Amino acid sequence: MILGLYHFEVPRMAREKTEREALNAMLMKFQDDHKQDLLDEEGVDVSVCSLIFSIIDRRHPFPNGVMLYFSRHGKITLPVFTKVLLEIYQQMELEYEEWQLVDDAAAVFAHFDSDKDGVLEWKEFANLTCAISQTWHDDLSSQQIDALIHHRWGIRQPTVTKSQAIEAKKRQRLAPATIDEHQQAVATSEEQQHGRLFLGWLFPAQPMHPRDRLLRHCIHLQEEEILSVGKTFWNATEWAPEKEKVAVDCMGFLFLSYKVEYWYFELIEQLRKLLMTSVIVFFYPGSLNQLAGGILITFLGLVLCFRMKPFMQPQLNEIQAACLSIQGVTLFYGVILIAENTDPSIPVPPSAVSVIILFLNIFVVFIPFIQFFALRRPAFGNRPLWERAMESCVGMCGFDSPFDRRVSQSSGVHGRYMTMTKLDFSLISENHIQSASGKLEGGRPIPMFRQMSLKGGRFS
Repeated sequence: MILGLYHFEVPRMAREKTEREALNAMLMKFQDDHKQDLLDEEGVDVSVCSLIFSIIDRRHPFPNGVMLYFSRHGKITLPVFTKVLLEIYQQMELEYEEWQLVDDAAAVFAHFDSDKDGVLEWKEFANLTCAISQTWHDDLSSQQIDALIHHRWGIRQPTVTKSQAIEAKKRQRLAPATIDEHQQAVATSEEQQHGRLFLGWLFPAQPMHPRDRLLRHCIHLQEEEILSVGKTFWNATEWAPEKEKVAVDCMGFLFLSYKVEYWYFELIEQLRKLLMTSVIVFFYPGSLNQLAGGILITFLGLVLCFRMKPFMQPQLNEIQAACLSIQGVTLFYGVILIAENTDPSIPVPPSAVSVIILFLNIFVVFIPFIQFFALRRPAFGNRPLWERAMESCVGMCGFDSPFDRRVSQSSGVHGRYMTMTKLDFSLISENHIQSASGKLEGGRPIPMFRQMSLKGGRFS
């Protein structure tokens, strides 16, 4: 099985799929964080700026093409930044007010100018293009990768004022105030340097590609539950790549039931079953050691099931965990019987515990039916069978249903979180939006849609 999977390049395709999905999710989270910060701090929707950056990226697809396009006028200051955006804007037929684009450009520039010196440096502009432009992980430059790695994931970044940025620069340039502090700082740096030299000699650092560092950081964010990555699926359609289609047709029965990143879990399952059925029977037959070995193997399988949740369908993970748990309980009961029964020739009388163990082993057969008819949440907002039965009983008793789940009143049209789906729409004035959606909490008007141009579409 292992040779067959490697022959059809299943590990390589699984690794590429999972890495692509994780990096794209990381990039989208990075973009959403910055866009939400701009929306909360300045009330600015960067959809138009994002569209303009995407057009520039299409026209200059070579590495750092957007940066070179902006820097052809010299240093990227606010007037230069606004001028380039207006040049592209005037070539487009967008019914979007020019003064509003100028305001958006000023807010975007101030947000990404971290040192507040009025100039977007290379690192700052790479951070901007990564957050605003519709870029995929395949097109990232080394500066954008560095911006992704050093982003404050999971922490909302506070707004840095110009005075705070100047004070931070001063603190970096100032020397220690006293000689003692200076000597202490020198001693600490020397100790750290000696420690690094020793560790570097003991464990020499290997050169690492920036994309490998980015992938390692992405895996770290997933383990810390900061970044959420959706499921990745194998493509079994006729439009799938030829190698993937052949692998699914020939060896798909081994890995299609599992998540793509756990393509190998069937091999672990086969090894566990081989140990439980064909290996452990030859060691200490009928003794406590044999049962203890079986409990250990079952416990390891249960830990892997809970830790990895390898199956594509969550119901299969639940069935696997239930089966291993009942198997472990059964083996543990066998250990108790052997420990209590000193004379093997005397049969053990039946007890309530043995009846419970028998019931648990029979109950495994009915778990899929319980999952399907009772626990499963139907799609399209339909109610499960148990909820409908309870609702019928409550209705016949003359009471109101306790299972009604209505959308909150506050989740309607909300000006702060409205986003544009299209940009070629007719003019909707502020009065129209105010009359359609009212005001925000506290009576504040909607800040972002000032004579915005949206023709024929809708807000979501």
